[in-house]
Amino acid sequence: MRRSRFVIDIMMSLLLVLQMLYLLVGEAYHEWAGLALTALFIVHNVLNRRWYKVIFKGRYTKRRILSLAINSACALSIIVLAVSGISMARHSMAAPLLPMGVARILHMAAAYWGFVFISLHAGLHMTAALKKVAGKRFGKIAIVIISIIGIWAFLKERFFYYMFLIEEFVFFDFSTPLPLLVAEYVLIMLLFMFIGVALSLVLSLSRKE
Repeated sequence: MRRSRFVIDIMMSLLLVLQMLYLLVGEAYHEWAGLALTALFIVHNVLNRRWYKVIFKGRYTKRRILSLAINSACALSIIVLAVSGISMARHSMAAPLLPMGVARILHMAAAYWGFVFISLHAGLHMTAALKKVAGKRFGKIAIVIISIIGIWAFLKERFFYYMFLIEEFVFFDFSTPLPLLVAEYVLIMLLFMFIGVALSLVLSLSRKE
């Protein structure tokens, strides 16, 4: 079961990164991969269904509240992406669930917010592993370097502008090789995973916990 979860999480991460580069990977691929990502999201939740069984049980610590908030934001982002994506689809499953203009704006905002929330979600579940990495000789240095480059990539790819709809159309630098762009988005993902770990550690160390 643990191995299945790990494989699915890796597949979701890779698909998510490639989905952010939809103009470079092709519209048809983007649509079918989006359906695959939605299916993997459903499988991911089925494999982790125990979380739903205990959602109303036990005491809610600060960390648990944060986890619930991020999980809910992830779910909302995926739902909005699926509904808006199906509304705009040309090569796969299509249904006019939303007006095209509304669907496009919602899809863009949900994609960038979802990328951040999913990365934070992953970080919350990697606290122990990252603590081991940080405890090694060059672990802290590597984390700092990756975070700095991740911030640079976040700014370069104009995440802030797309998340808050300051710009309503995504710009891609077609002169940048696809592998380099993939690396940039992976670094952004790692940055927010590190932030998720940091939030988890801070809240876990709170005196009220």
